[in-house]
Amino acid sequence: MKIVAQKIIYSQLLESPCFDEDNRSLYFIDISNSLIFRWNLETNELISVETSGNVGALVLDKNNSAIISAENIGVVSYSKDLTQPKLLVGFDLHKKDRRFNDGIIDPNGRYIFGSKGLSQEHPLECALYSFDGDRVSDLLKGLTISNGMSFSPDGRILYHVDTPTGMISWYRYNLEEGKIEYKINSFAFDTEGLPDGITIDKNGKFWIAFWGGAKVSLWDLDKGREIKKINLSLKCVTSCCLSKDEKVLFVTTGNTENNFSIVYQIEI
Repeated sequence: MKIVAQKIIYSQLLESPCFDEDNRSLYFIDISNSLIFRWNLETNELISVETSGNVGALVLDKNNSAIISAENIGVVSYSKDLTQPKLLVGFDLHKKDRRFNDGIIDPNGRYIFGSKGLSQEHPLECALYSFDGDRVSDLLKGLTISNGMSFSPDGRILYHVDTPTGMISWYRYNLEEGKIEYKINSFAFDTEGLPDGITIDKNGKFWIAFWGGAKVSLWDLDKGREIKKINLSLKCVTSCCLSKDEKVLFVTTGNTENNFSIVYQIEI
């Protein structure tokens, strides 16, 4: 495993990496500066667009044809060159002293996204939401910081991280109705840092970014075992995603000490 490229960004908090094989570009967000980035790996070009306000999640849509973000004003789509923003649904969390945080597309194309508080006054009032193209509905309530998410290969299990608890939980997911039916199990990590963003590989193992742990590591959750880890120079590791062939891992970070965060491209 080796770091083959990296981008240093003037930011306190980078998040939500997603890789587009079609244009060989990595998309990610800068939460602290309300920006969406596209890093073209072929040309090394880096472009950005300013969002409507706090942006907390970014995904490629089901058809790999557009970028979907969760922003201050609601759910917004962009063309893959980061132009033509279109508000898909208005949904203002700022009125509730919260912002969006992390997201995923379910196998049927619903956009699932979480939230976190902007203060510590109401720690259990965050939630996980689902947007089906028409309306937004609640999936989970009583969360502290809704964070990393992944689906099992058949789309019937949703894995979800609630960062301050140090736990990942998995839920039976009704794919036809887009609803969580019940909790299957949970796992509490006993390692450096707290779990943040996650991604699942074709073998059902999880790459997990650890906030405060200066690492991203591969886990077998069935055995509760860390298989391998990659130590990084920055302490606050926020999220990760894989290339389609799963030979490359992309990792985002945050840095509240000097405002310079890093995006890593790592051969695994």
